[in-house]
Amino acid sequence: MKKILALLLGSLFLTRGAVAAEGAFPATVVGVVDLMKIQANSTLYKGISDEVKKYGEKHKPALDAKAKEFRDESQKILKQQGSVSQNEYDEKVLNFRKKVDAFESDIKKENSEFNGRVQATLAEAGQKALAPTISEVAGKHGVTLVINRSQVIFFNEAIDMTDEVITLLNKKFPKMELKKAAKKAPAKKAKK
Repeated sequence: MKKILALLLGSLFLTRGAVAAEGAFPATVVGVVDLMKIQANSTLYKGISDEVKKYGEKHKPALDAKAKEFRDESQKILKQQGSVSQNEYDEKVLNFRKKVDAFESDIKKENSEFNGRVQATLAEAGQKALAPTISEVAGKHGVTLVINRSQVIFFNEAIDMTDEVITLLNKKFPKMELKKAAKKAPAKKAKK
């Protein structure tokens, strides 16, 4: 009786294994990439980072000059506090605040537009350069699952594809231009 039961269970597992093999997923082969290292060491991402630095360096002198101008104007207004009427002083303070607010609003708008361009460029770099490059390297090694190194506690260094991805990425996509600012639609003229 025990032999028959063992034989039935054995054949059940074998049959089940054969059925699972027919519609089964392929064996999982895992690879790891370090996205932070790729961003720090690939010419593509270094180029985007350099563009961000250049933007900041280009605008810093003008911002510093404007900040000094505002400080000087603020000091000038403060010195007038006792020598002009309270209404005149309050009006000068209000006009000064409006000027500062308008300037800050313009800067926020310009920075937001620039940041949008950077984000669009990074998204395109990920979709059109990084993902296909990782996929190509993974395919070369039969890897079916790629995980970011930051998500893994332990792994064998032999499955790390980072350096190979950087080499291929630098070869195929050495740089990418920042996306251009979206053209503003011309204002519609009011009908008469």
